[in-house]
Amino acid sequence: MQVKKDFVRERLINSACSIFTIKGFTETTVSEIAAKAEVGKGTFYTYFRSKEQLVEAIVDEGMDELLHKIQDAMAEAEKSGTSTFRAFIKANLVFFSKNKAVVKFLNREMVSCSSLFKKNREVRERYLLFIRNTLEKEIYAGKLRKDLEPGAASSLLFGMIYSSVLHSTSVSKELSLEHLGESIVTLFKEGGIGPIMAT
Repeated sequence: MQVKKDFVRERLINSACSIFTIKGFTETTVSEIAAKAEVGKGTFYTYFRSKEQLVEAIVDEGMDELLHKIQDAMAEAEKSGTSTFRAFIKANLVFFSKNKAVVKFLNREMVSCSSLFKKNREVRERYLLFIRNTLEKEIYAGKLRKDLEPGAASSLLFGMIYSSVLHSTSVSKELSLEHLGESIVTLFKEGGIGPIMAT
């Protein structure tokens, strides 16, 4: 029974993401989400009290998935003796690139929709803290530049990853994910343009 319930919930989330990215949050109705998921409108309310709660689930579960993917990638890199920071950057870029449509929707809607603004801030702070903790560990281990100030550098790194993926195409030869990732790694490992955000 639990498997069926989780399957229906996943269909509702996937259907909502699909419609939200086309129509936006405000214009999408619960009936449309339920119809696309091939369930009754009442079934939607079995899982979510409102569209807002559904979006919060999308954001929370998406962040959990991102953090797990990053941790798995870094653990695998450590086992194989390759760069954990490179694995960290790649996992972020791949995740945001694969979920670009949803990220664009959230970027647009969560800023303009006051009921979702608090959730946006909460998730952003959680993500920034994760980035900061990762940078601190990498700096302490001697894997990154010693002149990085973790707080400012984490904000910079967040902006680089987030905006680069939003404003580029993953197939662009000028700014492929691989080249973008290597540029970020080089900047944070070697620099060459003076101290980054040193206090």
